[in-house]
Amino acid sequence: MVRDKYVYILCYSEIDERIAVMYAKRDTLDRWKELFYFESESFARSFELLNDDFYFGIGSEIENVKNWHQYEISPDMGNILRIKNIEH
Repeated sequence: MVRDKYVYILCYSEIDERIAVMYAKRDTLDRWKELFYFESESFARSFELLNDDFYFGIGSEIENVKNWHQYEISPDMGNILRIKNIEH
């Protein structure tokens, strides 16, 4: 996502179950920094920045849409999370 002079990327680590947002200035894309992270049992499918607040749409992934199991669905799926007033 590009906003003003910054580029943001959304990352998820299955190893430690955390979602992170990395950022860099548009003119220095070789110097990425972690802006913040939070733990989650599932990943964020989308994110948005609005009025200095980040919003995340939490999703799930199933192996086979014709033969799926309830345990593949995260209880957090469908939630919208808000992280308030992020400054860098």
